[in-house]
Amino acid sequence: DDHSRFVVGHGVDDAERADLVTKTFEDAVMRHGKPETVLHDKGSAFWSWRGISRFTRLLEEMGVEQIATTKQSNGKVEVFNGNLHKELFDRHRFYDVAQMKRRLAAHLHWYNHRRTHHALGGLLVPADRYHGRVDEVMARIEAGAGAEPGGDALQLRDRVLELFRVT
Repeated sequence: DDHSRFVVGHGVDDAERADLVTKTFEDAVMRHGKPETVLHDKGSAFWSWRGISRFTRLLEEMGVEQIATTKQSNGKVEVFNGNLHKELFDRHRFYDVAQMKRRLAAHLHWYNHRRTHHALGGLLVPADRYHGRVDEVMARIEAGAGAEPGGDALQLRDRVLELFRVT
């Protein structure tokens, strides 16, 4: 989601294939609803030698606008990809696609629900904005509320604004 940075769907395969992209998009639409617009990077899954691609046809059938971007104009996605590489792929070695799928799913859950995001003010996670709870979360942080025993869904205890980090 471009506004919240919430990852609504993901897929893993050993190559970029239109079938995986289409299925991942359809699954995300079933879980989260149809978006107004889809941005993509004109990768091989999004075009066809024989006219219109299956993904473009699907978007047209659903009434979803499609915007093809370039690497230079797709900055948010490029930053996400770079962070994903640093936070997951540079730190772990995967022995098969199944292991990578499991680790990626766990990482994206952490990213959506636990990892604070600089572009969201440094205290919010993508799920806060995506689910429309920014005001509630900010009020609780300002009031000094932390995670309550028993599994508070917001888990605020570890949210701190990092001005810099020394490693």
